[in-house]
Amino acid sequence: MSNRWVRLYHLGTDETSTRRCRELQAALTMAETQCLDAATCELLWRASGLRTVPAAEVFEGSESLAQFDGSIELGPILEILANKTSVTPLTVVDPIDVVSSSGSYRYGRWSESFVLDSQNPDLGWSSQSATTEHKPWLVFDCLRQWNLAAIDLTPRDYNKNPDFTNCFPESFAIDVKIDDEWETVLEADKASTTLCNQLPRQWTFSTEARFVRFRVTQMNKRSNGRYVCQLAGIRLWGRPGDVAGTVGLSRGRWDDTDSQSAPTAIRKAGLFWSDSDTVVTSWNIDANVSLPPRALLSGNAKFFVLEGRIEVRMGDNAPIELKSGEWFGQWPGTPVTITATATAILFEVRSQADSAEAWCPVT
Repeated sequence: MSNRWVRLYHLGTDETSTRRCRELQAALTMAETQCLDAATCELLWRASGLRTVPAAEVFEGSESLAQFDGSIELGPILEILANKTSVTPLTVVDPIDVVSSSGSYRYGRWSESFVLDSQNPDLGWSSQSATTEHKPWLVFDCLRQWNLAAIDLTPRDYNKNPDFTNCFPESFAIDVKIDDEWETVLEADKASTTLCNQLPRQWTFSTEARFVRFRVTQMNKRSNGRYVCQLAGIRLWGRPGDVAGTVGLSRGRWDDTDSQSAPTAIRKAGLFWSDSDTVVTSWNIDANVSLPPRALLSGNAKFFVLEGRIEVRMGDNAPIELKSGEWFGQWPGTPVTITATATAILFEVRSQADSAEAWCPVT
């Protein structure tokens, strides 16, 4: 017997469809799990008078099999529910890192890193706030190639202030690349018309990529006359690529701000959290000296090159060279060795006080 079920995201685009969506949602809440098999789904859907819904997700057990967005009709969903379609489960892309952005409104609460912590609705990312419309963006590194299938955007909590719905972008685009050139794979218009408070809104696409850029193309104007994009969370979904290999090192620049202070510039780049959430270490390494290989057992770490040059080697892979103004991120897994090719000063930030590391013996 199939254990596939569907979750519908009941959101309307006009008064009639909104009422019908709410009636359907009320019918679903009568079930303890709110999880529907194919027969129940068909009965409730047809009884609601709705021909389509804006979004739906099909599961097998606890694994997500498929996600739909747009004007979804019942047929494709029923095919998957009835086991007529063989589908490899989708997984949330993890680990993933924010490697670049257009900036943030308030660091310590609305830093870029918090957009990946969508379990906490009180934290998220906010673009800069301005009286004129602008086009903020974020760049994510998936650390290896993925066959990407969908993106979730979670709006900030707007129960206390409905005007916060205007912090969700009116339209946005998703660009991807493996190495060099960006390619646009999704352009979403009227994105803010089908919001449900603190629930992810999903859009689907299909592409193979490592880097993903979320780019706002049109903003909504708040009642105070300002333009700002605020999101409680972003998640990418997909399947690891056939040539995904091991998880790599994320990398980028931290000195693109106008700050003269390295720690301030690093914070303005949205690359680490508040002081209470981090462990900070300073490394002074003489030329041609290597730190012993180190693997992370939990958490993650970022190394910022303040002066000099280093080579970073992960396992048996070819080394990458970084110079002043650049950084790399390390995740649990393969040990990493750092060698100074010129006298170097590094600033290391670990993500949490209870993260664990293991120094490996040099052989």
